[in-house]
Amino acid sequence: MNYAKPHLTYQQQVALLAQRGMVIDDAAAASELLSTIGYYRLSGYWYPYRAPKPLDEPGRSDNFLPGTALGNVLALYDMDRRLKLTVLGLIEQIEVAVRVRVGYVLGERDTYAHLDPTHLDGRFSRPTQHGGQSRYEKWRRRIQEAQERSTEDFIRHFRAFYNDRLPIWVVTEIMDFGLLSNLYAGAKRPDRDRIADELGVVDARGRGNGVALENWLRVLNYLRNICAHHSRLWNRNMTVQVATSHLAAIPHFSTSTPQKARPIGYTLHCAFWDSL
Repeated sequence: MNYAKPHLTYQQQVALLAQRGMVIDDAAAASELLSTIGYYRLSGYWYPYRAPKPLDEPGRSDNFLPGTALGNVLALYDMDRRLKLTVLGLIEQIEVAVRVRVGYVLGERDTYAHLDPTHLDGRFSRPTQHGGQSRYEKWRRRIQEAQERSTEDFIRHFRAFYNDRLPIWVVTEIMDFGLLSNLYAGAKRPDRDRIADELGVVDARGRGNGVALENWLRVLNYLRNICAHHSRLWNRNMTVQVATSHLAAIPHFSTSTPQKARPIGYTLHCAFWDSL
């Protein structure tokens, strides 16, 4: 089915919301708000205020529940904005700590451990079943691109006085969270377990649980991207989740924590451990 809804001016969007039952005290201010934030972005925040359809029909109607005010929707949006800023600040602490530990632990193996797959897990450098590029080859290409794009002073310093072969503890500083978590996942099991132990992610025997931390870093990278791209975090269905088998490795985890498919459940409760 082709999309057939017409383009509406901001004023027409305000009129449509009012027609559907939203309380709007100041139409001009509402029009200015929609021109700043956007109708479609705000629709995720007013969706719970839409009246349910009859029981034999799925979803919600276009009309709002009685008393639904645009001010309530804006307050919810602002709460989510502040929540994302808080989450980003907390993830930053974890990301920096993981950068340091990955650079330190792999650096003990070799100054250029990331350039020699023998210092990494064999599965990381193994070609795919159909002979395609290995995860390591894809990672190596992406990190090379990141290095070539970088305008950091320390990168220019290395180019001027040394060469383009950056030590592992330097290259970790130009990785985004995705590259960093992929390198961690590609490290040898003892290295992953050691880093996990230092971060307080342990198994039932009190030993570092690198498998669990690998899973957690994927979740945190997913969360970080949501926040960094200004997407809705509140009431989001988490498509990347902590595996049930890894819940026990979460510092301070409680079985009373809300369902894991929601970010204001166990994710925000457990992700930001105090061992950093």
